[in-house]
Amino acid sequence: MNYEVTVPKNTKLILENRYGDIKMNNAIELLDVNLQFGKLFANELSDVNLAVQYGGATINKCSELKIKSSFSKHELGVVETMTGSISYDGIKIDELGSATVKSDFSNMDIGKIRKSFDAEKFSYGSLKIGQVDENFSKIKVDASFTTVKVALTDRHNFKTTLYSSFGSIKTGKVAFLEKSLDKKDVVVGIAGKHKDPPATVELSNSYGNIVFE
Repeated sequence: MNYEVTVPKNTKLILENRYGDIKMNNAIELLDVNLQFGKLFANELSDVNLAVQYGGATINKCSELKIKSSFSKHELGVVETMTGSISYDGIKIDELGSATVKSDFSNMDIGKIRKSFDAEKFSYGSLKIGQVDENFSKIKVDASFTTVKVALTDRHNFKTTLYSSFGSIKTGKVAFLEKSLDKKDVVVGIAGKHKDPPATVELSNSYGNIVFE
């Protein structure tokens, strides 16, 4: 079945649906969604716990997204904070404030990172970050069998540790002020014009490439 819901202010919702879609406008309170074989369509949400199997979500704006998803596809606009895990998924996000995620067999395409991105596990997929704010704080990814592409340029200033096993590291036009270690599969140093930047980039990849572009 398909449901169209207009959510009143100050309302907490718990929504469960199988074999159908959920369509919403705005929700400013906690929202729990458990969805199987269907899609969630929403305009602006505040705090969302989203569990999806064989479905997906289209959300224009979300303050805090907690996600557990598998075999699904998501198209998200602006997300301030994202936490959770994805498996066999495809996610496209226009703009992301900060995230802490785990990923298996999934592809993640992020238009812009403003603050931080932390993936303690990202395996058998692809990660692309199209733009990084110059005032970002951290990007950390522990990947395997994954292509990792991050748009870090000579305008960014950060401490970095890059490691690739059975892959390659390509840093493009990024200028390193200092390199304490620079080999084919390991790069440790400082990128940019300042010797002690607050931002950090830690990327590790086994059987996959690390690319700045």
